[in-house]
Amino acid sequence: METTVIARPLTDSRYAIGLATAADDADLRQLLRETPMPGPIEVSLEREPNFFAAARQEGGRHHTVAIRDRLTGRLAAMGSRSVYEMFVDGQPQRVGYLSQLRIAPEHRRPGRQLLRLGFDLLRQTHAEGEANFDITTIVEGNETARRILEAGLPGLPRYQRLEEFVTFLLPVRGRVRAGRRGVEVATGSTLLLPAILDCLERFGRRHQFAWHWTEANILPPERFYVALAGDHIAGCLALWDQRAFKQVVIRGYDRTMTWRRPLLNLLGARLPPVGEPLAHAHLSHVAVDDDDPQVLAALLATAMEGARRARLDCVTIGFAARHPLSEVVRRCYRCREYVSILYAVHFDQMRDQPPALDGRIPHPEVAVL
Repeated sequence: METTVIARPLTDSRYAIGLATAADDADLRQLLRETPMPGPIEVSLEREPNFFAAARQEGGRHHTVAIRDRLTGRLAAMGSRSVYEMFVDGQPQRVGYLSQLRIAPEHRRPGRQLLRLGFDLLRQTHAEGEANFDITTIVEGNETARRILEAGLPGLPRYQRLEEFVTFLLPVRGRVRAGRRGVEVATGSTLLLPAILDCLERFGRRHQFAWHWTEANILPPERFYVALAGDHIAGCLALWDQRAFKQVVIRGYDRTMTWRRPLLNLLGARLPPVGEPLAHAHLSHVAVDDDDPQVLAALLATAMEGARRARLDCVTIGFAARHPLSEVVRRCYRCREYVSILYAVHFDQMRDQPPALDGRIPHPEVAVL
């Protein structure tokens, strides 16, 4: 992870703006706790016990803006930009991903001012050789953020809507509607690593924004499940438990979910009490040759067995809404779906240069979003 500060702090009469350092760690984590994502199940996306640990695990280049109220010293807002190598039109390219945009409730009245200040500093973290746009996702139910960021307001980057992206929450103890059907699935190994990387690259080149995995940034091969087809791998995925550095914590249930929760828990979808984290992991590094539904179904069935052995309650996997593998997940499992909107983000110097994407289905890495 690059740690060099390449952006200059900005000046404002009320707020102090700069790139976050270790001294901001506790306040960054507190702001994540205090700004949950809205929805029937309100959750906070937290990074305990150290905000910067997730960046070290994910690789890439990361910068986080911290905006403080000069009057109180409290953190008023934050936002992150991470640069990963992804496939764009079939070729690896460094692309920025914007995330963790948070504004403390007491500072939302001047929220647009804080957004302009934060984006001005994030703009400075762009480096030579990166794509002329960033990408980001916004949860479909976050109407306030979508309304402001889609409006094209002066001083803010332009958000260009690309696709709907669906994150599926699969209960580990739920009933499976499909199985392996003759597909041989094995656990990954060091010997299989080159074939795993080849499979990921074939899949990645067919999709927009799929992560470009290499020996330098991939998970240990023992975390993978692979579908074997003769002398090559026809599909793979990994079970990535990130709870040691990233957590999804329940912060509230709406009225409907409050009365449905006991029944859902009886059916196997354990939803913990408010204030507790989900015992969950991501099904990441997904690649399936020719989008073969039987291969994905077999990989899912085996991965769920691994999740049960790990005493997980649920796993998540994500696909663009129009991806054919989305239907495989729905057919195999009774699951909850969370829809986000995928955007290309154009800063001022990029506003008239929209990405000339060729129509490939997006497949960003759900475990890093």
